[in-house]
Amino acid sequence: MFIYYVGLFILIVSIIAKYDDVMLFVFTSVSSDVLVFDETKKATLLVGVLSAQYNFRARKVIRETWGQLTKNRSIELKFLIGDEVCPYPVKDRITPFGCDLWLINHPPESEEFSTMGDPIEEASCDIGFTFLVKTGIIINKIGLDYQIFKGNSSERARVVLYDSRLGSRVASATFVKEPLNGIFWKSVLPIILDEGFEGELKVISSDIGNIYCAHRLQYIAPVYYFETIDEHDKYVDFKLGNWRSTLVGFNYTLKDVKGLGEILADRTERFRRWSLEKSLIKQQLEDEQIKHNDLLFLSGFVDVYDNLSFKVSAFFKWVMIEDHWKYVLKTDDDVFLDLALIEKGLKNEFELWTCLRSEVPNHSGKWRDRYSSEYPLFPSGSGYVLSLETIKKLRFEAKSKLGEDVMMGYAIEDLKKPTNETCFWACGPLRANSPECNVPELSSNELVLFWNLYKEFGYIPNEDEI
Repeated sequence: MFIYYVGLFILIVSIIAKYDDVMLFVFTSVSSDVLVFDETKKATLLVGVLSAQYNFRARKVIRETWGQLTKNRSIELKFLIGDEVCPYPVKDRITPFGCDLWLINHPPESEEFSTMGDPIEEASCDIGFTFLVKTGIIINKIGLDYQIFKGNSSERARVVLYDSRLGSRVASATFVKEPLNGIFWKSVLPIILDEGFEGELKVISSDIGNIYCAHRLQYIAPVYYFETIDEHDKYVDFKLGNWRSTLVGFNYTLKDVKGLGEILADRTERFRRWSLEKSLIKQQLEDEQIKHNDLLFLSGFVDVYDNLSFKVSAFFKWVMIEDHWKYVLKTDDDVFLDLALIEKGLKNEFELWTCLRSEVPNHSGKWRDRYSSEYPLFPSGSGYVLSLETIKKLRFEAKSKLGEDVMMGYAIEDLKKPTNETCFWACGPLRANSPECNVPELSSNELVLFWNLYKEFGYIPNEDEI
């Protein structure tokens, strides 16, 4: 009899207990002989939403729209936030996608500047370099080191300037073999390159052998070098202090002579304002977490776009440690999800459920990649579902500037191709086949619009129905 009352007491306590983060047990039967219990079931699906620290409105809108679909379902929602803020203002970074400081030096007191520096000890020559224009310039000369013709059977060489984004030729200059030493410069029609232009300058010749030259790349703030191109046509990261000699270069003037000086003069004030903004972002994130408790702070990297592969890798490592869910869905904070339809698809057994994309590496911009010749098929970052058991088998090899979706492509190469057709995932910005699991690349206002349509139709309407 005593055991019966003890069991009854524990049952009552378990009913009134709060769930929160405490492990709770639900008792299924009570007898005078034995107490039987089951561990409380956790959520079947965890939805991880990539979100930048400052995307407060996007997270608010998701909670008020498709995030409502988690209620009364075995679905848990977490926004993935990096806990480290970049210490540099956006204006002072090399690109807005990373967290590398743009070193602004004082240009030499001259009206004309050059990418070629003073001679140093001779070393193996690079045949070119890639670059980013940080503040507008005007190119007026293209140069070639005549060392290229020494011990070389070729009678001519051509130096070409390419637009990395378009893959097109901007200008070129042809040089004929002559008994000269040093750099030979050829004047060209003024080439205006605006801030943000990404280019490549290289020499093309039928015979480039073992050449040694002495002129190194010269770093001046208006032009930032991404990579140099070695004699084997391979790209090598440019690093200040690790000077490399080059066969080619260009001379230029500044579009706005005063502009660079003003950028440098205002730097201290920009850092002061950014320090205040960083503190505000951190405080807002703390307040948001206290209010909603749905932020997952991940560490080990600065939360910028170039580090998204580290962010996703950290998320999946956390998932494996927690080990609470049967399936995990990764998406972005500009995507609308039909969680009701996705939940139905979880009744099917699968390793991976997504749309697989095929893309070639970009040579410029947000997704620039000069090292990969091709990518494997990879899941669209706007939505993919993996079983927890599958995640435990994968290797996540994160790298700076590697797209998180491309990283996943390498990780899932050996998985079975997805066959679940409960609904269809979008591949990139285009809408998927109907019925749709998701709609990607939406503004916050468009998320609200789709939520209203979803409530009206009961599903994501296709474009013909809207």
